[in-house]
Amino acid sequence: MSKQNFFNIILIIIFLITIGFSIFKVTPFTITGDTFIGIIAAFIGIIVTLHIGFQIIKYLEIKDELKEIKTNREEIIKAQKQVAISENKSQEIYYTLLAKSMDYNQNCVERFLTQLEALIYALKTDTKDFDDIFKQLRTYITKINYGPIYRGSNITRDEVLAEYIAKTEKIESQIKASNNYCRIKYGYEPIMRSFYKRLEKARNNEPVSSEEKQEIMREQDISLP
Repeated sequence: MSKQNFFNIILIIIFLITIGFSIFKVTPFTITGDTFIGIIAAFIGIIVTLHIGFQIIKYLEIKDELKEIKTNREEIIKAQKQVAISENKSQEIYYTLLAKSMDYNQNCVERFLTQLEALIYALKTDTKDFDDIFKQLRTYITKINYGPIYRGSNITRDEVLAEYIAKTEKIESQIKASNNYCRIKYGYEPIMRSFYKRLEKARNNEPVSSEEKQEIMREQDISLP
């Protein structure tokens, strides 16, 4: 039995008792002006009571429904977040594998930028460990030389590098716009400085020296706790 049905039964009982007292308290039983007024007053009281009772029941029912809706909404939001995290993790893995799948002697700037795109998606997950991504980025930087990135005589060195820099800056803007950028700032920025420095050296056809490679691969503070 619902709350409202139970309440209706109580009201009907009260209604019958009220009618009984309103009529039978008059002795002898005759319909006079006072009797009529008493009956009308009783009816008005019952109507007001029914109305107030109905409003209370509706309030309690709406309150319960709102509570249930809030609970369901929180569960839906939580599920949506988990789905988004899973999707971003999948994209991170995809771009990481894509960078690794490129031919080892292929343009390492492209491999670096592909790995950088993986970082975009990693920042959208709940991970706090970026060591593997940063290690890959540093490794790709050590492979950047002028020969592999030069595409032919129809385009100048400056044009090639300007194109790569523009693409890098576009990806960087997305990384720095992330709410989680503070987690990687102190590890990420030294890597990017090494990247731009290596591009400039590659433009001047300077090979990667063993000292430069050691400097690039040196461990950094990858992320904040």
